[in-house]
Amino acid sequence: MKKVLVSLLIALMITALFANPILAEEESVSVILPIKQTVVNEGDGTGEAEAEYMLMAITSDAPMPEGSENGILTFRLVGEQEYNIPEIRYSEPGAWEYLLKAEGSNVSPNSVTIKIVIAEENGTLKATVVSMLPDGDKCDLEFVVEAGGEPKPTDEPKPTDQPGPTETPRPTGQPTPTDEPSPRPPKTGGPESWSVVNLICALLTVCICARMFVSNRQDSSKNKLSIVPALISVAVFLMFENTRVPMKAINGMTPAMLSLLIVNILLELSTKFSSEKDTTRVD
Repeated sequence: MKKVLVSLLIALMITALFANPILAEEESVSVILPIKQTVVNEGDGTGEAEAEYMLMAITSDAPMPEGSENGILTFRLVGEQEYNIPEIRYSEPGAWEYLLKAEGSNVSPNSVTIKIVIAEENGTLKATVVSMLPDGDKCDLEFVVEAGGEPKPTDEPKPTDQPGPTETPRPTGQPTPTDEPSPRPPKTGGPESWSVVNLICALLTVCICARMFVSNRQDSSKNKLSIVPALISVAVFLMFENTRVPMKAINGMTPAMLSLLIVNILLELSTKFSSEKDTTRVD
C-alpha cells in the first residue's frame, strides 16, 4: 500500500513539473476598426477619387495598431474601398480616445473622434467602440469622396424657353447619426486557467495519507479511509486541470479540492487523538 501512495505522489509531481510551459500572459482584448470609403462622381470620372487617412491618439500612452510610426498610423484609400485598421490590443480596463483625420479633395467628414472603452465583465475584457463627428453626433466610420473632372455633356440640349426638370440633390456624404453606437465586436477569447491552489491541495492530501501509514498509529481503519480522498484529489487534478493553459490562484474545482484536504486533516487528527488516548490508558 505504501508503494501505491508513493507512486501516486511521484506521478502528480512529475505532471506538475514537466508539463508544457505556463502561458503567463494577461487576458487581453483586441479591437479592429473597419473603414469604408465610397465615391460620389460629380464629373466625368477623370478626377482622382482618393483620400489619405491618419489615426492618432488623443489619450496619452494609448495603444496603437501595428505599423504606426511616432504614434501615427497613415494609409491611403483609392476609389470605393473597405479597409480594416490593424487590431489594437488592450490588456486592462480603461477609456482611450483617438482622432481619425481624412485629407483629400472633397472628402467628408474630414475628421472623426473614436472612443474605445474597455470594461471587465465576469473576468473577461469587453470592448465598446463609439465614433463621433466634430459636432458630437455619433456616426459610422464611413467617408465619402467626390471625384473631380469636367461636367458630363447632355445628350439633348434643353429648350431655352422652358425650365428643365429639377435634379435630385446628391447626398452630401454626411453619415446619418444613429441612436445607439455600433460597437465592433472585438476578438476575444482564450483558454481556461488551472489552479495552483488545487495542485497544493492534492499534494497535501496525498502527503497526509502517506504520513498516516508510515506513522506508528494503529487505527488502520482510518488510515485506509484516508486513501479515498487522496485518490480522488489526484484523479480530479489529472482530469480537470490542464497545466498547458494560463495559471490562476483558484478556479471552479478549488472548493472540492479543499474539501478533500480537510477530510484527510480531520482523519489524521482523529487518529492522533485516538493514539494519545490509548497511550494514556496504558500508562
